[in-house]
Amino acid sequence: MKKYKILAVEDEPTTQALLQRCLAFSYDLVLVPSLERAKEILNHFKPDLVLLDLYLPDGNGFDFFSFLKDRTQSSRTPVIFLTLESDIKVKVKSFSAGAYDYITKPFDNTELMARIDAHCARSAEVSSAFYTPEIFADLLFNRESLQVHRIDGNGQKELVSLSPTEFKLLQCFMSHIGKTLSREQIAKEVWNKSHFQSRTIDRHISSLRKKLGPTGAYLKTISHGGYLLSLEER
Repeated sequence: MKKYKILAVEDEPTTQALLQRCLAFSYDLVLVPSLERAKEILNHFKPDLVLLDLYLPDGNGFDFFSFLKDRTQSSRTPVIFLTLESDIKVKVKSFSAGAYDYITKPFDNTELMARIDAHCARSAEVSSAFYTPEIFADLLFNRESLQVHRIDGNGQKELVSLSPTEFKLLQCFMSHIGKTLSREQIAKEVWNKSHFQSRTIDRHISSLRKKLGPTGAYLKTISHGGYLLSLEER
């Protein structure tokens, strides 16, 4: 049976301990105390479900919820709000925003696990039914599995080994095929920074080109512009 990956964003020590005891054995659990740490974790951990408190030391859970929905690779990740807040208006706001569930503390361990399993299973069914990997030249790009394969002349797949940053770079270009992206735009989308050293960006893109093989030639440098992924000649 699959061991679901759960990201729990919770800063209260007592609740942290309860979640650890309740979930750590049955799930691949990552428990973090802040929104900033949760965002860092998402760079290398793709959860099947997120447990999210509303009030955290560095922000509101709704802000992080919006961040998840805007982020391509986690836009369909189920989110359960797990909070002390019992105001019906807040519950309605949560479901209206797209939350899968809303559980108030204190919670029953058995019920929490049952809800997690149900939402994860339902989400997996939806993803497998509707998601189709994207094709660009000889590449098969899969946002769900976070993998890239090269298709040879016989139709066989070969995994292209990309670092997390290289995958995010390729994902950025795949989301904007045919559009020239400035280094500032790339820095914002990939590193979430308004300004980033151009040499660092150039170095990562150079590495990505090499790993993509012949298809790397379609990732073009645009003089005084930035970078462009396109099959068309420029």
